[in-house]
Amino acid sequence: MQNTKPKTKKSVDRLSKIIKAGLEVFLEKGFEATSLNEVIEKSGGSLSTIYNYFDNKESFFKAVMDENSKIFRRKFEDKLKLNDSTDIREYLTKFGEIYLNIMFNPKIIKFYRLMLSDILRDNITPHGRIFLKNGLIGVNEILDDFFLKNIDKFKCKNHHKLGVFFCFMLREPYFCNAMFFGEKIDKTKQTEQIQEIVDLFLNGHLKINF
Repeated sequence: MQNTKPKTKKSVDRLSKIIKAGLEVFLEKGFEATSLNEVIEKSGGSLSTIYNYFDNKESFFKAVMDENSKIFRRKFEDKLKLNDSTDIREYLTKFGEIYLNIMFNPKIIKFYRLMLSDILRDNITPHGRIFLKNGLIGVNEILDDFFLKNIDKFKCKNHHKLGVFFCFMLREPYFCNAMFFGEKIDKTKQTEQIQEIVDLFLNGHLKINF
């Protein structure tokens, strides 16, 4: 649990720098092998600075992962500047391209591996559930408004469920293969794969087959 909150711009910047350094060290070494001294060596400052805000390495780790899951999500949303009035197929195709390019970024893969190890170690705590909601796997919420606006064209009337289905079809089994086996998605075939998935999704869910 965070003990205090930074009250000045200088302290906010210092904490931000420590959290950024924490992510780099955790991604490189994992939770168990990381020491807070290594984080301080990379960020500067002292251990007292960390303990001023966090009780222990565990609470610091959770803050690092939570903050960065939000940062990754904001970056995704910033990239997804699509016109809701575009053709459904065109919108989903563009969404798919952005989604896969971010999901298969090597840093994102490492981030998810690290969070997965934390969830397993904690036996799926509320923190893990918060991450799954805020993180990129939960990014299907970005599609909610789009599907809601076009819900009359779909057989399924649950716009959130449509987003879940579509994102799952986009990333699997490729994301699990990348996570557990280090396999990379074939960029030369990615566009073709997205088109096939969009067609399959629309043929299954639109009232009139695409």
